[in-house]
Amino acid sequence: MKNVWRDPWARAAVVLALFVVAGFVVIGLAWSGAASRGYAVYQLPWVVSGGMVGIALVGLGIGLLDLHIWRRDAAVRRGVLGEVVRDTSELTEAIAARVLARRAAAAPPAKKPAKKAAEKPAKKPAKKAVKRTAKTRIG
Repeated sequence: MKNVWRDPWARAAVVLALFVVAGFVVIGLAWSGAASRGYAVYQLPWVVSGGMVGIALVGLGIGLLDLHIWRRDAAVRRGVLGEVVRDTSELTEAIAARVLARRAAAAPPAKKPAKKAAEKPAKKPAKKAVKRTAKTRIG
């Protein structure tokens, strides 16, 4: 039982449940106070003040408890999603390492480049001689 009280989620749930219980107690006190009065004029303040405060406490407690449960579920989902992402990342790295190892094992050994004889520089093509004649002159 001590471990339950150390959990902040459980403590918050208990406090919010106490809000709901307190709301119902206030509604009960308002009904009791109104029932002890014989005239409607004297019953109205009990119903209005006690009933409204009781309904507000019940509504606040239930609303915050619902929000609290929703946030706790969202936190659990984020934790599970984080584990899935982490596991997927590890699996991807393992597969990549295995594929690289298979490629390295299947690759043929690298050949040494053969020594080539010293290449002679390529000769430039000879320019054709242009015969200049009177017809080729401009002007």
